[in-house]
Amino acid sequence: MRQGWTSRDQGPWFVLQNDDAKETEQTLVLGRGAAGKAGRYVSARLAVESKQPAASIGLLTRNTGSGDLCLMEVTASADVNLLCVVRGKNIKIANVPKAAKLGGDDFAQLVEADDGATFFLNGKKIGTVDPGTLAVDQVGIMAYDTGMFGIAGFKAMTLAEAKQAADNAGAGNDQKPTEKASDRKSGTPAGDPPGVIPNAMEQRYQGIGPIPEFDGTSVRRVAAYLGITQSIFIHEFGHALIGELDLPSTGPEEDAVDIFSALHLVDPTIYKTDDKDIEAIGREVAVYGALQWYYSGKLGEANGRGETPWQDEHTTDLKRFRNFFCVIYGGNPTVFQNIADGTGMDERTLSRCEGEYTKQNRAWRTILAPYTRVGPWHPEGTQPANARGARITVRFEPSKYRVGQFFKDAFSDGVISNADELSKTYVLPRPLTVVYRDCDELNAWYSHDDASITMCYNLLGSMINMISDIEMKTSDGWTTARSAATAKGAGGAAPSNAPSNAPSNAPSNAPSSSGSFNEAKDFGTPPTLVLFPAPYKGPTPTTNPRARVVTTAQLADFLKSGDKVLLIDTSRGDQTIPGAIQEPETGRDGSLTDTMQERLVEWLASKTQGDAKLPIVFFGSGLNDRSSYNAALRSGEGKLNTFWYRGGIEAWVAAGLPLRPVTK
Repeated sequence: MRQGWTSRDQGPWFVLQNDDAKETEQTLVLGRGAAGKAGRYVSARLAVESKQPAASIGLLTRNTGSGDLCLMEVTASADVNLLCVVRGKNIKIANVPKAAKLGGDDFAQLVEADDGATFFLNGKKIGTVDPGTLAVDQVGIMAYDTGMFGIAGFKAMTLAEAKQAADNAGAGNDQKPTEKASDRKSGTPAGDPPGVIPNAMEQRYQGIGPIPEFDGTSVRRVAAYLGITQSIFIHEFGHALIGELDLPSTGPEEDAVDIFSALHLVDPTIYKTDDKDIEAIGREVAVYGALQWYYSGKLGEANGRGETPWQDEHTTDLKRFRNFFCVIYGGNPTVFQNIADGTGMDERTLSRCEGEYTKQNRAWRTILAPYTRVGPWHPEGTQPANARGARITVRFEPSKYRVGQFFKDAFSDGVISNADELSKTYVLPRPLTVVYRDCDELNAWYSHDDASITMCYNLLGSMINMISDIEMKTSDGWTTARSAATAKGAGGAAPSNAPSNAPSNAPSNAPSSSGSFNEAKDFGTPPTLVLFPAPYKGPTPTTNPRARVVTTAQLADFLKSGDKVLLIDTSRGDQTIPGAIQEPETGRDGSLTDTMQERLVEWLASKTQGDAKLPIVFFGSGLNDRSSYNAALRSGEGKLNTFWYRGGIEAWVAAGLPLRPVTK
């Protein structure tokens, strides 16, 4: 060993350490002789951990007599270089920025044949050295500069031997090195790369790969894992609904179910709760559901991956982020403004998002209404609350990955509970099975053949690792000395059915009938904090959680008294109640956290001239006009003195009371 360099065994890894000898190199070679006609195959798994971006480790070929060499190196900054030094002259053959995975997951290969020496990293060709460049008689490893460097599974053999080994293994490439339990050193789980600092969760589980813990807080960790899982699962559940219910899809199905997923994730952020942790988790779940596509797209740009092939059914990652985020932003602009600012969303795009949220929410609720049980969170449903239907069951298979084991232990109860809620919401024609398991690919999918959704642990782990690497500076999900001190906070807003804010000076909250027309008729539609989607036609609840209900007699008496009142008609008819203003837009759908909500409250405040006690009464065409319910809900949410005349023009006319033409 050169001065300043040390070595040690660490599980399956041979580790080189250089703390002080800057810009020095350490070479380890085998005197294998020339490759000859038999050719040569060399492979090893490499790891580098250093504060110096140029620090590197790589596969080396060398000529003993001349000292000439060629080297494919992996740097601490994830760049890959292929270069030769021949007769003192540096020859640069290839440079591939950010091609390395780091974290001990880089697999290097060298194939020497008649046409030269070809170097590969992680299965991708880096470059070829012409056979006339260098007469090779030694192969090995070279590490450079300060840091920690790891080599595992180093092999050198003829091409025929390599082919035979691959045939015997039943695979065409080497696997990550393993070790016997008896060889394991204390505190270092089997197969972990050198230089990592196992966290408490990684020490608890025996298996492959890391369990990123983010900043160590339960809120941040739960939000990240659930954000990825929920966004992917609801995406696949959208496919399942389309397939099982034969639903129409007016655009590319992949885009449509992305929107369905976004709508589900933003919903909990719209209704506030007193539990700040729940609010934070709800917000961050939606954020991570969107950011996975932003991060993936930006990494693709940085690594030169280019765009998704034009015939692929999936939209490009950055476009998926735009569409997904636009929906959650449109549903709750204030809560997600910081993400819009941080990702550079322009004002033109953001100005369209509220409309996109409203239209997409309206479309999905309308399409699913015939298969949805009516309830507080789904007032648009046309199926009775007790309608019979098949259930969704969830199965968790054992996982060889730590993250799969952790996910099952930490989140299985919540995942099953979520599936139960979906079973209660939608009337499915046959049972749907959701299986979480290890897969041979990074994927998740719905199968119509057996009515199943497959969620792959390794896909979830890959996405979590990516986010952790970007936000926490981990290395492929692993905590290292460089990332150990990195921490970021989380904040947000989330779900709850907030308490009623009904005005205190209403004459009554008990609806009653007027004459032969029963304006108190109960259709069985439950009161809800969810705005009814357009076209606003359908039975209304008997009460409104943000307003007091007034009857025809009560409203008529109030108007006769001469007291001031702001009377707003949300219908689009030609006639209205005397003294009313017709403003159909006040009953628009959307969300109680959109910008329409802010504009409406400001407009109402101007109409009441800031008088918080002035009664505001909303009404529509009748018992089946849901726009007036929406308007009263929005007004009451703004803490205004709000009343809802449920019977509307229909009840007013039935009582023999006069109308007047609407002034255009």
